[in-house]
Amino acid sequence: MSTAEKKQADQETIDEGVDLALIQLCNVLGVSTEAVNWDAASETFEGDVQSVICSILRAKYGEYWSADDGLESARLEAANARIAELELLINSPETDDWLTGARLEAAHQVERYGAEHDAGKTAWDWFWLIGYLAQKAAAAQTAGDSSKAKHHTISTAAALLNWHRHLGGIDQRMRPGIDPVERGIVS
Repeated sequence: MSTAEKKQADQETIDEGVDLALIQLCNVLGVSTEAVNWDAASETFEGDVQSVICSILRAKYGEYWSADDGLESARLEAANARIAELELLINSPETDDWLTGARLEAAHQVERYGAEHDAGKTAWDWFWLIGYLAQKAAAAQTAGDSSKAKHHTISTAAALLNWHRHLGGIDQRMRPGIDPVERGIVS
C-alpha cells in the first residue's frame, strides 16, 4: 500500500469514526439523523465537524440556537425551571406548618395582590383586611371546615406580616384597599 493509499485509508477510518460519534450524539440527544444537515461545506475537516454538531444542536434546541448561546440557553432553562418551582411553592397553600405557611402566604399575597397603583393605604385598611380574614377563619371553623379555617388563620397572619413589613419600610408592595382618590380621601 502506497503512502497516499494509506493516508486515504486512515482518513476514511477517521471519517467513519467521526460519523459514528455524531450519530451517537444524535442518539443521546434524541435527534433523528434525518433532521440533521450532514452536508457541511466548510474549508476544513474541523469546520465540517463543527457545522454538523451545530446542525444537530439546532435540530434539538430549535433553529435560533447558535454556538454562542448554548451555555446561556442552559442557564436560562435552569433559571426558568427554578422560577416555576418557586411559583408553585408560593402558590400552594401550606396549612400544616403555620409559620412556614404564613411566610409563603405573605409572598403569595404580595405576588397576587401587590398594588403599586394603590397608594396611601391607612392603618384602617389593614385593620379591615385582617378582620375580614379572621372572620373567614371563624366562619370556616363554625362550619366545621378545619382545613379552610387553618388556611384563613394563615392568610390572616400573612396579612399581619405584610402590614409589619409595610410599617418598617421593608416591603410596601402589599397594600389593601382602594386608591385614596377613589375613596375621596385625596383629591
